[in-house]
Formats: sequence, structure tokens, C-alpha cells
Amino acid sequence: MDTDRTREELYPIDRGWAWVVLFACFFEQLLLIGTHASFGILFNEFQMAYSSSATIISLSLSVQTIVLSLLSLFILSIGSRYLSNRVFVMMGGLTSFAAYMINAFLPDISYLILSQGILFGLTHAFAQGPSLVILGKYFKKYRGLATTLANVGASSGIFIFPLVLRELIDSYGLQGALVIHSGLLLNFLVAGSLLRPLSFYDKRSMKPVAKYKREESEELLQDQKPVIVKSIVSESQPSGQPVSNIIDDSDKVQGTNQNCQNSFKDSLQLHPINDSLESYTRNRTFSDSQKERPKNRMTNDHLKPEMSHSTRSLNKVLDRMVISGDLAVASSIGDISGSVYSVCGSKSEVHVKPEDQNTNSVEETQETKDRVLTFLKELIGLKCLKIRIFRIWLVVAFFGILGAAQIITYIPPLAAEKGVDKSQRVFLLTIVGASDLAGKFVLTIITFFNIFPKDIMIAVSLWMIAAVFFCVPVFTDFSHFVVLASVLGSCTGVYFALFPAVMADLVGLENLSGAMGLTMLAHGLSLTIGNPILGAIKDTTGSFVGSFLYTGGCTFVSALAMTICYLYGKKIKRHTQNRHDVIEIVADEPCQG
Repeated sequence: MDTDRTREELYPIDRGWAWVVLFACFFEQLLLIGTHASFGILFNEFQMAYSSSATIISLSLSVQTIVLSLLSLFILSIGSRYLSNRVFVMMGGLTSFAAYMINAFLPDISYLILSQGILFGLTHAFAQGPSLVILGKYFKKYRGLATTLANVGASSGIFIFPLVLRELIDSYGLQGALVIHSGLLLNFLVAGSLLRPLSFYDKRSMKPVAKYKREESEELLQDQKPVIVKSIVSESQPSGQPVSNIIDDSDKVQGTNQNCQNSFKDSLQLHPINDSLESYTRNRTFSDSQKERPKNRMTNDHLKPEMSHSTRSLNKVLDRMVISGDLAVASSIGDISGSVYSVCGSKSEVHVKPEDQNTNSVEETQETKDRVLTFLKELIGLKCLKIRIFRIWLVVAFFGILGAAQIITYIPPLAAEKGVDKSQRVFLLTIVGASDLAGKFVLTIITFFNIFPKDIMIAVSLWMIAAVFFCVPVFTDFSHFVVLASVLGSCTGVYFALFPAVMADLVGLENLSGAMGLTMLAHGLSLTIGNPILGAIKDTTGSFVGSFLYTGGCTFVSALAMTICYLYGKKIKRHTQNRHDVIEIVADEPCQG
């Protein structure tokens, strides 16, 4: 076996099982985003079934995003150390099943906060972040292509699920459709089971390496011959007088070993050990200067002094054997002396000074504070926040998510305001999915051949989304909404397809989990604040037009921040390249003098 192979070479990066992981992420995105996008149909159905306001249903979406953002931060920074991404995605399958099963039997619309808010928020946190992280670890050269193809699953879900859900509601009613939908969501278990962690290859590759090293060590040990070159000095003889002479011949090793054992037994029998002792606490018997240190006597009334004399005698024997330099003490000596010290230690009372106790208490308190600070730094991802360009990216994520994700839910209600037919409203979501799917294929070609930078593509898509939102007040018929659905479908997918790869370029792969957690937190905070505002604007003005204008303003800020992020990143790359050029010029110059 070639022991020089690195661990990275043993991982199936950009090959093998990486494509299975890509398929699993595709399927997971189809279920998750398809279910999320089709909630726009359920929005109207819940309003009619429970005669509820838009604010209450929007509140459940806000709770969902709170759970998503907070739990994603914990899962991606701390939880991933204890559970694999596979386990988290499979847990998401169970929580999604429970959420939609409860949705089917809601006693009151307020329970939607529990089911759609908390439980489906858990599903988002368990499935979204961990799947994107493990996908980024399995791909390096084709990372942008892989994330784009995985998001094709999201586009397919947006295209398929509204049609399926509308058909289920027409055939089985709202309750029956939700029960069937909950069963479909159990397929998260299938997708999660395919997300094999990279640690699997660590264990499999290290076994043959360990076996090889063990066999090599056994061969080396078999070639070595034992040699004994020391002798024992007893207390009854003058210092330095050997009891048995040094033996170099390997044929006499066994006999010499027996003589050493016998001589040591004789030295231990010089002072018989009595049944009782006076306890001693010994700092050290000898020091580097070969002088005995004073012994701290500690009295116990219930112990007798006879044993102390035997203990001192034994210690002197051991000290002189080591100080003389003529003996390599065998393991049996250590066992005997260790047992005596254990007996003495167990019978002694160790007195600690009060100032030592205070010092230990202060040290323990400081260690506890350090552990808490370390935990918070890992949880919040402070290492990522030190990167200036990543702080700019958080502005992009905070203001851009509302227009890139949540506003799609409000397209059917807005179309209903304008008098668009029910079947045509469902068709609008299908157009969103179809245009998103077509846009992903175009994006796949662009990223594969690296035609445009990924960050500039995100910036252009955000500018287009902001522009179409500002045109919503002039939309009056179905054809206008087709334009809105087409632009949203083709542009919103660009953000979700490319932002994991952009983050990996900004912070590095080693900081990807922390950066993903902070990005999810920014998304969650924005949606938590934004959803009630969108519902309140509708209830106040009586129209969703104001909600779309508010979203357009947020998207405009995000597009501006993304443009700044692109220009700043370009400046950093140019500065780094100039430094490398200077280093190469200096290295090429001949030394003078």
C-alpha cells in the first residue's frame, strides 16, 4: 500500500459518490422548496376555510423563519460536530410529516403557528443548510455546477407541486390533500440516507494503514535482541559494588534476568515490613542533584511507627539503586514501589492551604469563562465576521431574501385582487417553476464554462427583481402577471443556486459552515421582520401592491450591496495579484554584494 497518499486523495471529490450526493440534494430541494412554494395555494384555502386574516397566516411564516434562522445557526456551527448531515436531513423528514399531518386536522387557525411555523421551520433548518454544506464538501472543481444542478430540484418542485396540490385539493378536499402531502414528505428519509459523510472514507482508509504499520512494527521488534547491561546494588554492599556482573552475551540473558530478580528480592528483605505504619507524604525521594529532600511528616494517631522504618528502608534501597547509575530498574520494581506509595497515600490526609484553594477556584472560574466564550465564538462564527467582504455579503442576504424567496407566496393573492381566475392563478406558480427550471439550465452552461463571474450574476438578477416589483402597480390583467412570474422564476433561482459557491469563495471552505449559519440567520431575521410587515400592509391598505413595493425597496438595497461586494472583491484580487507579482520579481533578481 502507498502510505504517502493524503487523506484528501481518498475522498470522492468531483467523482464517484459525489454525484449520488448531488442527486440526493436535488431530490431534497424538490421536496422542500416545492412544498414551500405551493403554500401560496394553501394561503387562500386556509383563509376561506377558517375565515382568517392574512396577518395570522403571515405570522406563522414569521415563526417558521425564526426557527429556521436560530436553529440553522446552532446546527451548522455546533450540532454538526455531534450529528452528521445525513441524520439532520432524515430528522427533517419526520418533522415535515408531523407538520402537514397537523395542518390536515387544525382545530383552529392559530395552531398553524405550531405546525407550519415551528415544525416546518425545523424541517427547513434540518434539511436546507446541512445538505448544501455536504454538497460543497463533495465538490471542488465543479462546485458551482453542483449547486446549480441541486437547485434545479427546487425549480422542478416549484413547477410540479402547485399542480399536484391543486389537483389533490380538487379531488380529496383540503384535509385529504394535506394528509397525502404529509406522506410524500417522508421521502426526505430516502434523500437523507444517501448523504454519506466524508468521515466514512476516513475510517475505511485508515484501517489498512494501521494494519500496515502494525505489521511493520512487529517485523522490527522480531529483528531486535534484548540486552541487559546493568546490575543491582544492595544496601548491604558498598556503593557501586555489583551483585552480578554486566553480561553482554545474548545467550546468557535469561540467567542474568533471574539473578537480577533474586538480588532485588534479597535487598527488599533487609528490613522486614511490619503490619502497621506511620504515614508519610513524600514530595520526592531524590532530586536532580542526587540529594534527598526533606519528608513532610503527617501524624495519625491510629497508625503505628513500625512501618515507617520499613518504608524508609525500602525507599533508601530504591534511591541508591537509581543514584548509583548501575541499574535499569525493571517494571516489577515500579509496581512494588507504586503499591507502597498507594498504601501510604490512601492512609494520609493531604492538607491544602487556603490560598491554594482560592487559586484553584479562580483558575476553574477562568476556565469556565474561556469555555463559554469559545462556545459563543463557534456558535456565532466570529471568525467569519472578521472578513470585511463577508460583512457586506450579510447585507445582501438580509435585504435580498424577501424578494428572492418569500414574495412568491403572495403572487396568487395579488392575482386574485386583480380578478385573475383561480385556474390561471395556479398556472402562474407553474410559470414561476418552468421559468426557474429553464433559467437553471442556462445558468448551468454559464457556470460550467465560467462565462460570467458568479457574484456579478447574482447582482444582475437582484436588479431585475427590484425593477419588476416597482412595476407591480401598473399590472392589471393575466398577461402582466405572466411577465412577473417569468422574471421572478428566472432570477430568484440565480440567487439560491450561486450563493453557497459565492460564500465558499469569500470565506474559504474551512469557514463555510459558520458562514452558512450566519447567512441563514440573516435570512431568518429578514423574513421574521418582513412577513408581518407584508401582512400588515395588506390589512392596512387593502391590497398587496404596497407589500410588493416594500419588497422592491429591500431588493434594491440588496442589489446595491451585491454590486459593492463584487467591486470590492475585484479590488482585493487585483491587490493580491500585484503582491504576488512583486514577490516573483524580487525572487528572480540576483543577489548583490
